[in-house]
Amino acid sequence: MRLTHRLACLLLILAPGRAVAAESPNVVASIRPIHAIAAAVMEGRGEPALLIEGAASPHAYQMRPADAARLEAADLVFWVGPALELFLTDALDALAAGKGLALMDAEGMRLLPNRVAGPFAAEDHDHDHDHSHDPLEMDSHVWLAPANGRAMARAMAGRLAALDPEGASLYAANAERLARRLDALEAEIAARLAPLRDRRFVVFHDATQYFEDAFGLEAAASLTLNPARQPGAKRVAEIRRLIAETGTACIFSEPQFPPRLLDVIAEGSEVKRGMLDVVGVELTPGPEHYPQLLLAMADAMQACLSE
Repeated sequence: MRLTHRLACLLLILAPGRAVAAESPNVVASIRPIHAIAAAVMEGRGEPALLIEGAASPHAYQMRPADAARLEAADLVFWVGPALELFLTDALDALAAGKGLALMDAEGMRLLPNRVAGPFAAEDHDHDHDHSHDPLEMDSHVWLAPANGRAMARAMAGRLAALDPEGASLYAANAERLARRLDALEAEIAARLAPLRDRRFVVFHDATQYFEDAFGLEAAASLTLNPARQPGAKRVAEIRRLIAETGTACIFSEPQFPPRLLDVIAEGSEVKRGMLDVVGVELTPGPEHYPQLLLAMADAMQACLSE
């Protein structure tokens, strides 16, 4: 009798029309900052998978069979766009329409055009422009502006809600919670970095433009636009001359790339050395990763640019 009662209860629970919690969408995010924002938006409902793990750069990443299988099984793929993860373009085109969400196209995104590698001209810092540029000509490191982080979170929440209506209110609330946190974090970082706005610096890879724009900083030059391409001797000599003539305060490397060139550039000068981890390869993936990444960028800037 007791077994029959349990079986009846189980059938009642599984009967059509009963409220059975649906599974959250199977989500894949391309790189750590995008994964972090997705994890914050999905918190309490599900967890996204991270495609590019370790210190691999999205600029030169090569798909593995396991990556292709993960994309095939996904309901939704969050990526920045072909300007960053070019390797994903063909893979996403081969999947069901609408499976990928290119976040550079999200509503409310502020996009900046690529700068020319080498010493930056004054017009490279003029950000009053329209948005009619070819997407491939735009700087793809969009997550380093907190305002773009807020826009991406809201875009993710909207797409997730379309796939999972039961979780819509949670996704929206999580996106707004992250937005409020980024508001406070942006104000904190701006106050810390305000005294350093006249301090010039050089970056190995031109990935910091959005952070500069958000906080009033100004890089003097970059060694390369694409880190997969090593700068030539002429570019290295040009940067060495700029450092000597302008009193550049700091030169930044990144953990994914060999520092040998920066050793050559800094040799014989008093320029300080710093490390900028623009994707947070040394931070633990998850919902805390994105705020920690922005703070780590501010810490590195403050440490190297302070007198």
